[in-house]
Amino acid sequence: MMNITRTILPVGQGGFCVETFRLERDYHVIYDCGSLTDVNLVKNHIRNYFDPREKIDAVFISHLDNDHINGLPYLLKYCDVKRIYFPIITSGVKTFLKIKTLLNPKFSTSFAGQFISNPRQAIRDINDGEVQLFQIQEIGNESYTPDESRLETILSGQNLMGQIFGDSQLDWEFVPFNFRQVSRIEKFQKNLETMFPSYIFSGRLTEYDVEKLYKQDSQKVKEAYKKVPGKLNVNSMTLFSGSKDYRVADISNASNAWFKSHCRCYYYRFRNQSGCLYTGDYDARGERKWEDLKTSYNKYWDYVGCIQIPHHGSKHNYNTKLTDWDAFYFICAGSKNTYQHPHSSVIRDIMLKNKLYANVNEHIGSRLMFRIY
Repeated sequence: MMNITRTILPVGQGGFCVETFRLERDYHVIYDCGSLTDVNLVKNHIRNYFDPREKIDAVFISHLDNDHINGLPYLLKYCDVKRIYFPIITSGVKTFLKIKTLLNPKFSTSFAGQFISNPRQAIRDINDGEVQLFQIQEIGNESYTPDESRLETILSGQNLMGQIFGDSQLDWEFVPFNFRQVSRIEKFQKNLETMFPSYIFSGRLTEYDVEKLYKQDSQKVKEAYKKVPGKLNVNSMTLFSGSKDYRVADISNASNAWFKSHCRCYYYRFRNQSGCLYTGDYDARGERKWEDLKTSYNKYWDYVGCIQIPHHGSKHNYNTKLTDWDAFYFICAGSKNTYQHPHSSVIRDIMLKNKLYANVNEHIGSRLMFRIY
């Protein structure tokens, strides 16, 4: 009998999800690998979960921010990582890097900043092995040529099972979509236009614009940034991982927040679809953004039995339609963070709909595990 496990590891304000497939050997696929709470949490889980130099067949990075990627350097040193998939690095992402660097100079020297600047070199500085890098093209922008043309690009919506598992007969799909999220960048630009009425923007906000305005009045630029709700992430890559032929058999979680009771319950029999929709920091607010997500995964929704609430349960990324599915929900957020994650309005909506959910934070008891067969 085939056994598959899906584990949401407790790293606090970040993300670290591991799926293991027991075939002729153990295949491992990871979605996100970072923590803003403490990157040492990620390192500890890597050591506890994997053997030294154990093969990691694929790592999917939802977006290039520290809390989702800062554990990757240690993973690259400790394990044998074969493939990394990430959102394509466009000029818009470079502008995001400039903004982050101006507001936080340390960002440019962080692994995330170095990766945005030069992905291949950032990896080579850590691991001189054969790590394959794949950029996932923005949905609806298939003709775009990336800055780093030497890196292979893959269209959103492709099933990458064959590339990751080779000629395995396992009926499973890995389907990423890279969504371009410009609304907050546009809001930031409008704030700058209001605060700098004499400055002439040539069009979409560029690195040049941000740097020039920052030199004029850095406080105004910071104020314009603070007025933008949520983060300025330019892209977020979601991932469907699942199959129509497999079901979730058991769920293990010691935190029992989703049981809505005072007893300590550890296991739950949950005969549901095997598919998981990982959402990273996807902005699902509004009708158009929800329709973009729903349409992209139109043929997979019937196989989704588990959904990650986006952006650590932020109210700025949440859409109530997301919890209309008959699915199990989980939130990855630090128990103590300055962002009010998960937001009470998000938890209230989930509970009023009587959905099963888990809060996965930095405490080991909140670890969430699924057994699939």
